[in-house]
Amino acid sequence: MDKKNTINLEKFTHGRLNTKMFLIQNPNYFGTLKDKIMVNKYKPVLDLSDNQNFYEELGCISYDPVNQKLGVVIKINQSSGYSGTPCIGGSNEYVRFFLDYDHSGTWVDEGIASIGVYDHQFNDDLSYYAEIQLSPTETSCCFNDAVLPRVRAILSWNVPPTPGDPHFPFVWGDIKEANIQIAPSDSIWCEIIKLPGLEFEGKNKKVWEKPSFIENYIPDVGEKLIPQIPKSKIISTHKDLHNMYKDSNHHGRVLFNSINSNKNNYKNDIVHLEKTHPSYDVSKLLSIIMDMDYDTTYEDIQCVSLNRDMNKLHAAVHIKRSSGYLGDLCTTGSSEYVAFYMDFGSGWEYMGTSSVEVHDIPTIVTPDGLWYDVSLGVNLDAHRKAWCQVGEAKVLGILSWNTPPTPNDPNYHATWGDRAECNVEIKPLPAGVSPGDVKPFMELVGGMVVTDIDSSTGLATTTSGSVSLGGAFNSPFFGEIRVVGRVFNAGAGMKYRFWVSSPSASEHILMDNQSIQTDNLGVISSPLTLVPNMDGWLDYVALGNVAIVGDLIGRFYPGQEGMHSIRIEAKDAANNIILGNTANFRIDMRAPIVDIHITTGGGDCADFATGDTISGSYSVIGEHAGTLGISVTPNNGAVVNIDGTGSSSEFYPDGGKSGSYSISTVGVPRCGYNVWIGATDRTIVNSSNVGRYSSLPQGFCLRNPNE
Repeated sequence: MDKKNTINLEKFTHGRLNTKMFLIQNPNYFGTLKDKIMVNKYKPVLDLSDNQNFYEELGCISYDPVNQKLGVVIKINQSSGYSGTPCIGGSNEYVRFFLDYDHSGTWVDEGIASIGVYDHQFNDDLSYYAEIQLSPTETSCCFNDAVLPRVRAILSWNVPPTPGDPHFPFVWGDIKEANIQIAPSDSIWCEIIKLPGLEFEGKNKKVWEKPSFIENYIPDVGEKLIPQIPKSKIISTHKDLHNMYKDSNHHGRVLFNSINSNKNNYKNDIVHLEKTHPSYDVSKLLSIIMDMDYDTTYEDIQCVSLNRDMNKLHAAVHIKRSSGYLGDLCTTGSSEYVAFYMDFGSGWEYMGTSSVEVHDIPTIVTPDGLWYDVSLGVNLDAHRKAWCQVGEAKVLGILSWNTPPTPNDPNYHATWGDRAECNVEIKPLPAGVSPGDVKPFMELVGGMVVTDIDSSTGLATTTSGSVSLGGAFNSPFFGEIRVVGRVFNAGAGMKYRFWVSSPSASEHILMDNQSIQTDNLGVISSPLTLVPNMDGWLDYVALGNVAIVGDLIGRFYPGQEGMHSIRIEAKDAANNIILGNTANFRIDMRAPIVDIHITTGGGDCADFATGDTISGSYSVIGEHAGTLGISVTPNNGAVVNIDGTGSSSEFYPDGGKSGSYSISTVGVPRCGYNVWIGATDRTIVNSSNVGRYSSLPQGFCLRNPNE
């Protein structure tokens, strides 16, 4: 998309590069504030109200119900304006996701994703995919109403959207919404509550919990009965489908399913089909079906993209209707297949086919429909250039309903389906890996790019444009240390292993079993356990069309504080050992220690009169400090002041601090209250988030002055 003809590019570039400075001078410099008081006080200088997505915008939101992955396409629209190059600098695109389960306007913060971006030399828009792991708080049995939350995604360049704020006033960015479907529960309780004669409150509710009736009906045997109750999906027969859709206009879809799109020999089936489907004009319908080409009445594909950092292709499949998908959520329904192709400069290359299961859902909101993600792990090592040299490729996705597209046929035309294309970035090889080299390499350790970890201190800091965890600043590590990497250009028989060291143990081979998952042409395996041999070697399985999901090749669980190291090496089929890289990292086992007391009146747990000022002391101890805050619950208007700063939160230094606080209770009603101290540190926890949290309360009561 070229918007340059409609804006003053020089003015935009100047504003972009000095965004933070201009916002300090004028909070409404870019005309993006919504608060009327602030808008009247501060007038815009560079009004972006119609051009906030000039540099970046959101494409399709999509969701994978099986793997519970929620993501969105980020489109980079310009070749410059991203504060650096692939080697130096760069910036970040942040997306925060919110869910509204009942479409009431109550948004739940589900987390944030980010990608690193930088200036490049391409003229095309580039499509990236960013995703989070979703943990739905609502679900249902397949025979209840489907859980179809509304998703809001907020994109913000270089400034993470504030947690819990679904109306975050981004300057450069975008906002988009879509509906998704949460997978129904496969809990055995859903099978039990269908048993005849069992009626109880909540059986037909959308959101269910373990039914209380179970204690009454099977108090003695309880859980022992559960494994004996079978669970199965019902596969609809042609007769079932005919009866299901006899009063609808889905006859063509039913017949298409019956003949499995056998376009060459469908006439041989007419006699049989006319007997089994007497109410259909079979000959006429078959002729219509065979002449159809990319009918998008039921589904279409509007976005394809590449998750550059996870080596996964994505397609957003849009389901438009409430029925016509061959069964509800209690059946197998039907499949939406996507064949993926990439063009690296020499024509389309078939990468593989993946699919998602879809169903009839009567409560679907039209025309919004539902958005599903189809993904495919790919190995792009052969197309990655040397460090700093970014590559470009085209992606093609061919959608076909219920019939896999013919492989190696980029001109395939589906009866019901669609096609979409985009341009993507092929990330360069890591520094230290040359094209064609066979080399084991750890790209991320503990959620951080290895080069973002100071090898002398073991502390990590996220750099601009990096795919490291956002928010890390001189951060130690704790818990699970995940290793993301690969053996580049691996051949058959390749093995790999890790060497580790700790403050109390010199370098030794890691003998832990490793759990991974593989993606083979879109088929995700169950977790696989790799068992090291007596020398610690693990089989490297990412060969050919097989990819390791997320390139997660190992996990390490340090058990003590201090400096640790991990390095990787590989061995080929001829027993030649190939050395990889090393990462040093520091472990901090101790969360912040907090304490708080009330020092006025009767002290802790005492009674006070409404309107009193309550004072106290606090302390926090933490080697790698973060923020501390003091709050009152319930929140009935009490005002907290820490150390006379007028604020209820502040940063504390490494090692910790102690001080005093006060609470103004003017206008606060009589009630029982807790004053809480909470503190976070800078530690990276389980390779997935920054900051451990500790908290502690002290209680007090407010009574009316005359009591």
